[in-house]
Amino acid sequence: MNKRDRVWGRFESVNRRRMRETRARLLAVERESGITLEFLHLVNANPRTLDLIRAVVTFFQRQSGCEAVGVRLRDGDDYPYHEARGFPEEFVKLENRLCDRDAGGAVRRDAAGNPLIECMCGNVICGRTDPKKPFFTTGGSFWTNGTTALLASTTEADRQSRTRNRCNGEGYESVALVPLRVGGERIGLLQLNDRRRGMFQPATIALWERLAGHLAVAIARSRAEEELGDVNRRLRAMAEVAQRENRELALGNRILETFVRETGNPLFEKALSIVLEGLASRHGVFGYIDETGDLVCPTMSRLLDECDVAGKCIRYPPRKWKGLWSRALLEKRTFFSNEPAVVPAGHVPIRRNIATPILFQGEVIGLFNLANKDSDYSGDDGEMLESLARRVAPVLYAWIQKDLRERERTAAERALLASETRFRLLSDTAGRLLATENPQQVVEGLCREVMTHLDCDAFFNFLVDPAAGRLRLNACAGIPEGEATRLEWLDFGVAVCGCVARDGRRINAEDILHTADPRTDLVRSYGIQAYCCHPLLAQGRTIGTLSFGTRSRPRFSAEDVAVMKTVADQVAVAMQRVQAQQDLQAANARLLESDRRKNDFLAVLSHELRNPLAPITNSLYVLQRAEPGGDQARRAREVIARQVRHLTHLIDDLLDVTRITRNKIQLQRRRIDLGDVVRRTVEDQRSLFQRAEVRLEADLPAAPLWVDADATRVAQIVGNLLQNAAKFTAQGGTTHVRLQPDPVRGQAVLRVADTGVGMAPETLAGLFQPFMQAGQTLDRSLGGLGLGLALVKGLVELHGGEVGADSKGLGKGAEFVVRLPLDPAPPAEAVAGRTSSPPLRRRVLVIEDNVDAAETLRDALELGGHDVAVAYNGPDGLARAKLAPPEVVLCDIGLPGMDGFDVARAFRDDERLRSVFLVALSGYAQPEDLRRAAEAGFQRHLAKPPSFEKLDELLGNIRP
Repeated sequence: MNKRDRVWGRFESVNRRRMRETRARLLAVERESGITLEFLHLVNANPRTLDLIRAVVTFFQRQSGCEAVGVRLRDGDDYPYHEARGFPEEFVKLENRLCDRDAGGAVRRDAAGNPLIECMCGNVICGRTDPKKPFFTTGGSFWTNGTTALLASTTEADRQSRTRNRCNGEGYESVALVPLRVGGERIGLLQLNDRRRGMFQPATIALWERLAGHLAVAIARSRAEEELGDVNRRLRAMAEVAQRENRELALGNRILETFVRETGNPLFEKALSIVLEGLASRHGVFGYIDETGDLVCPTMSRLLDECDVAGKCIRYPPRKWKGLWSRALLEKRTFFSNEPAVVPAGHVPIRRNIATPILFQGEVIGLFNLANKDSDYSGDDGEMLESLARRVAPVLYAWIQKDLRERERTAAERALLASETRFRLLSDTAGRLLATENPQQVVEGLCREVMTHLDCDAFFNFLVDPAAGRLRLNACAGIPEGEATRLEWLDFGVAVCGCVARDGRRINAEDILHTADPRTDLVRSYGIQAYCCHPLLAQGRTIGTLSFGTRSRPRFSAEDVAVMKTVADQVAVAMQRVQAQQDLQAANARLLESDRRKNDFLAVLSHELRNPLAPITNSLYVLQRAEPGGDQARRAREVIARQVRHLTHLIDDLLDVTRITRNKIQLQRRRIDLGDVVRRTVEDQRSLFQRAEVRLEADLPAAPLWVDADATRVAQIVGNLLQNAAKFTAQGGTTHVRLQPDPVRGQAVLRVADTGVGMAPETLAGLFQPFMQAGQTLDRSLGGLGLGLALVKGLVELHGGEVGADSKGLGKGAEFVVRLPLDPAPPAEAVAGRTSSPPLRRRVLVIEDNVDAAETLRDALELGGHDVAVAYNGPDGLARAKLAPPEVVLCDIGLPGMDGFDVARAFRDDERLRSVFLVALSGYAQPEDLRRAAEAGFQRHLAKPPSFEKLDELLGNIRP
C-alpha cells in the first residue's frame, strides 16, 4: 500500500471514531435532556415541599439505581433528613443530626458563633471541599465508588475534617453527596448510597449537580410560598382573635359594670344574662364558692321551676356536686357535652351544656355552666367562656371577700349581742348560786331561765347519792307529768346521764331522731332531737349531771354548749362550796372532839402511869426490910414484876397504835390454824376471867381453819377482845367465844359475846378509835388507855379482814365479830422441832449510860451463869473490850457523845473485835431504827426493856 492509501486509511479510521464519539455524545445529550425534562416536569408538578421531596427521592432512586437516597434540609442550626428512603432505621436515627453537641445536648459552635457540623455531609454543606482531590468536584460535591479504599488511602486532612465513617461501617461503598444551593446559600444536601462499587461516573455526578440546582430553586420557591401561606393564615387567625377578643372585651366590660351597679342576687342574674347572650345559650348558672367550700348558686332559679322565687339561692356542698360542672370544678378545666343530660324532676331539659370553672390564683372561686345552645358547643365556645371567667375572676374574688367581711361583721354584731345576753344570764346565775345556802333548791329556776335563753325544751339535774351508789333526780322540766317519779333513780352507765356520771365526760348527742345510739333511747322517747349533758365535777370527782335538750333543731351550737358548761360548772362550784362549808364544820367538830379526847387521854395516861408506881414503891420498901427469901420478899418481887409487865404492855400498845397509823407495822405471816391460836389464847386468858369471877365459854371447830396470818398478832387480837370482855362484865356474867367458817364469803368468823355493861348507840359509832372508852368513871376502876379496840381494828384490817361490834343497849352486853380471809392452800409439812441445847456460859459486855439499868441487867445475866462486864459510855466500852474481848455486847443506842452506832462501827473496824456478836438495846423499835442498827453492824435489835426470856434464848443460840 502506497503512502497515499495509508494516509487515507488513517483519515477514515479517525473520521469513523469521531463520528461514533459524536453519536455517543448526542445520545448522552438526548438522555440527559430527557432526564432533565422529566425532572423539571416532576418539580413543577409538586408545589408542596413535602410532596416534592418525596417525588425527588423516588426519581433519584430510579435514575441512579442506588438502594438508598435521602434529602437533608436545614432546620435551625442542623440539617436533618427531610426524607430518607432505603437506609436502615438505626442508621437514620444515628446520622439524622450533623451538629456536634456537648454532654448536655447543646450545639457546639466555633469562634464566630457558627455551629460545628460534622462528617463529610458537613464538609459538603459548609463548602469544605478541595477540587484538587479526585473525590471532590468543582461544584462542591463529594463522590466515591469505594469508601473502604478511600479511607485507607487518605487522611482526615485530605478529607478536610474528621468523618464518622458510618456509611462505610454500614457497608456503603458508593456514596455521593451533592449540595443544594440557592445563590450563595446552602439549604441542604442530596445523598445517594449503595453497597456496590462503581455506581457513579463524573458525568453522572455533573448531571446530579445540575438537577440539584433546579431542586434547590424549587424547594426555596415552595418553602417561600408555604411561608407566605402560613403568614396569611396567621393574619386571618389574628383578625379572628382580635374580633373575638373585642367581643369578649365588650362582654367582660358589661359584666364588670354589673358588678359595680348591682348587689346581691340581681348582680348574678344580670351577669349571667350577659354571658348567655355572648354564647347564644338559653339557660345557665353563675355561682361562687363561699368560705365553707360550698357552691352557692344565686341564679339556679333559671334552671329549676321550684326556685322561681326571686332572690332564692341553692347551696351545694362538695359531696353533692355532680354532672359536667362537678368535673369542671374538681379538675379546674372546661368541659362541654352535646348529648342530652339526665336531670331531676322540675329541671328544664338539657340538650347540650358547657361548664367552666372561675379560677383566681389557681384556686376555684366560681362557675359558669351554660346550656341549650341551638348549635353544638365547640372548643371556641370553651375558649370564650374561659376568657370571660378570667376577666370576671378578680372582681368576683373581691365581691366574695367583701360579702364575707359584711357577713362576718353582721355575725360579730349578733355574737356580741348574744355574748352580752349570755354574760348577763351567767352573772345572774352565778350571783344567785353564790348567795344561796341550798343550791339544789335553786337549780330548777336557774335552768328554766337557761332553757329560755337557749330555746331549749327540757333539762335534767341528777345528783350522786353516795349511800345508794346511784343517781337521784334533783330537778327537771319539759317531760310529761309522772315521768319525774319514774326517773327518780338512775344507775351509773344507764342512758346519757348515767354514762356521763360514770365517765366524767360530756356527751353532746346530735340528730337523735335519726341515730340508733341506745344511750339516747330515753330522751328520744320524749321527742328530743339534740341533747347535751355535762358532768358536775368537784375537785375531779363527779357529784352529778346537768343536761339540756331541744325538740326544734338537730344540734346545739358551740356557743350553746359553752353556756351549758359554764352553768354546770357554776352549779358544781356552788354545791362544792356548800359541801366544803359543811365539811369544815364537821372537821371543826371532829377537831374539838379529838382535842377533848386528847385531854382525856393525857389524864388517863398520867393516871395509868402513876398507878403502878404505888405498888412498886411499896414493894421496894418491903424488900428493904423483909427477910430475903421470905414470903413478904417473894410477894414484893411478884408485885414489882407484875406492875413492870403492866407498864410494858401500856407502852407496847402505844407503839403498836403508832406503827399501824403510820403503816409501818410488819406482819410475820405464815399459814396457821386459827382455831389453835384462839384455843391457846383462851387458855392463856382463863385465869383473868377466874379472878373476875366471869364464866368463859369457847365453841371452837375440831377441824383446822387455815388462815395466812401473823400468829402473834392474831393472839393479840383475841387477847384484847377477851380482856375487854373480862373488864366490862360483872361478876357472875358470861363471855362466849365462837369460831366458825363462812364458806360463802371465804372467811373465818370469830365472835366474842359478853353479858356485860353494853354500849349506847353513840358509843358504837367511835368505838374503834384510839383512846375511846365507854362508861369510864372518875375512879378509873376499870383502867386502860382505850387502845385495845383500836389495835384490834388496825391489826384485823392489816390481815385483810374486818371487825364490827353490836350492842342492844346499856346493860345488855356486847358482841364483837372478827372476819379473816381463809387460806385455801393445802397445809404445809410441819417443821421438825429442833433439839434444845444446854445453856452456855457467855462473856458479855454491857454498855449502858443508865447506871441502874446497867447494874440490874448485869445482876440478871450473872444469875443466868454468864460473866458480865459493864461500861457506862462508848469509849470505856471499847477499852474494856480490847483488854478482855467479850463474846457478846449489849449496847444502848442512845449513849452520850459516842452513840451506839459509832460503837458498833468501831467494833467492826477493829480486827480483834470484828467477830464479837453485837446486840442493840433501844427504846426505838421502828423499821427505820432496825435498818440503821443493821447498817452500823449490829446483828440483833432488842426493844427496851429487854425480856430476860428473849435474852436467855439469844445467848443460848449464838454459835462461835
